[in-house]
Amino acid sequence: MNLALLTRLPRRLGTPRGAQRMRITRLGGALLAIALALPALLRARVAAQDSANPLPPRPPAHPRLDFVGAWGVRGDGPAALDLPVAIAVDHVGRVYIADAGSGFLHKFTEDGHPLLAFEDPRLANPVAVAADDDGDIYTADGRSGRVLVFTPTGDPDHEQRAAGLGRFRAPAALAVDADNDLFVADAALGAVAEYTDRGRLLRLVGRGDKRAPHVGSPVALAVAPDGSWFVADQAGGQVLHFSAQGGLLSAWDRTGSGGLATKNPVSLAVSDRYVFCFDAAPPRLLVWRLDGAPLLQQDLSARIALESGSPDTRAAIGAAPGGELLLLDPSSRKVLRFRWTP
Repeated sequence: MNLALLTRLPRRLGTPRGAQRMRITRLGGALLAIALALPALLRARVAAQDSANPLPPRPPAHPRLDFVGAWGVRGDGPAALDLPVAIAVDHVGRVYIADAGSGFLHKFTEDGHPLLAFEDPRLANPVAVAADDDGDIYTADGRSGRVLVFTPTGDPDHEQRAAGLGRFRAPAALAVDADNDLFVADAALGAVAEYTDRGRLLRLVGRGDKRAPHVGSPVALAVAPDGSWFVADQAGGQVLHFSAQGGLLSAWDRTGSGGLATKNPVSLAVSDRYVFCFDAAPPRLLVWRLDGAPLLQQDLSARIALESGSPDTRAAIGAAPGGELLLLDPSSRKVLRFRWTP
């Protein structure tokens, strides 16, 4: 700053003109301070008004199922779908399909890129499929009643014997838990058998078991992360929930006892928090939380048209990691992709 100006400043301020300039400077400073403080004052006033008159809370978002797309090629060869009847999804999103028409077992990525397709002379009519965390593939043949296990590359591993049942008559569904225990639902025997990964019978539910008098005709299975499991009894029109020890926990049936009325449950899938059921009368998806709280009932008639009386009326569902739900539509030979938003 100019030193000469500083030496002259007191003298100038002592004059009438200097005093006037000082008053103007002070007034300008006060106006500037008000201008700087005004936004904060306005914000404080708005906050006070908001606290005195709070906005109503937003209503909770409703669960949704949104169609994403579809994939699949019709045919009777590798990576094609002829009469697909069962689907499973493993913990990393690989999709497994059993084709009762061609006899193939297929493995795809979640968006439909083919990874593997293989046949086995013992498989004339594969009707069920499952996979464990190691990538081993399980299937059941509806004609011979055999339950077979294959390696992740499709090589034969072993056959699961029907310990405790004599023989499998109509194995309709398979599931594998985190310990690689295998669950087999036999629709003709009205029973669900659980085996260790070495093939030893752990427990048998149904077939006269007083703890589960209504297993009826089990056609679908799904195992929850906590080890409990669900079975769809098509004859009884109900979904049954069992503990890991095989005790009956709850039943969701045609009366709506689970909050949603089941009529013709034909397929089940379980994610980390939800239970999904495809009900074929009419085609619709039912969703519960694992604790049994009902969440959604959505009509799927516009997406899937089941042909009554034909052999391909049984659709199937699989829950993929990340919230995607896959619906196998046998009539169109397509896998329909949906985004589940809870």
